[in-house]
Amino acid sequence: MIDARGVGRLFYIVKRAVAAVAASTVAVAALFMMPEPVRPQTTEVAVPSPQPEPVVISPYDDIMQQVEGDTGVDWRLLSAIACEESKFDPNAVSEAGARGLMQIMPVVGKHYGAEAAELFDPACNVRVAAQLLCDAERMLSLPQTIDNNDRMRFVLACYHCGIGHLSDARRLARAYGENINSWPVVARYLKLKGDPDYYMHECVANGCFSSGSITAGYVNRVIKLYNSYCSECAGEPARDDA
Repeated sequence: MIDARGVGRLFYIVKRAVAAVAASTVAVAALFMMPEPVRPQTTEVAVPSPQPEPVVISPYDDIMQQVEGDTGVDWRLLSAIACEESKFDPNAVSEAGARGLMQIMPVVGKHYGAEAAELFDPACNVRVAAQLLCDAERMLSLPQTIDNNDRMRFVLACYHCGIGHLSDARRLARAYGENINSWPVVARYLKLKGDPDYYMHECVANGCFSSGSITAGYVNRVIKLYNSYCSECAGEPARDDA
């Protein structure tokens, strides 16, 4: 039998054991409750996205753009004309004597205040061409309601073959009851001006013109180049092909 002293000693041992277990439990819990280690803060640096390289049509883009600002003629159209006329050669001279980037005849250059030698200067040459395009549109007296695609083609045809033959083709269209402001219609009569049944018509003032197909082809090629330059340079919708 356990006497009173033994019972007291046993109670003391149990009490110490319980205290030890409780202390261990608190220590283990404290381990799980320790704060996370402090990590050093990092600053994210924004990396700029690469910018697309500007599209260059020719070494004369700056001149074309300056002339557009002065005259309102689209610089991409001027570039398309220069490509078709001279392949961007400022020293080009045709068999007929046309000079420079835009193939300006000396008599035309003189009309706009440029001497023959000055037509080899790209800035002067392009400026004369833009003035000629503006005057061609004014002299054609195209209505405000005309389709813009047709308007551009009329002006290009006038630049290539002159206003006289183009006006004859429009008069022929009127004489035959067709739309004088439709480029496909007028281009057809321009091609027919090599046929005496048409160039002998009483409404024709400038006689035979056997290069109507050449002019129509020129217009189509320039428009195709212009469409391409519009897409490359600004992502703008291109004009419909003829």
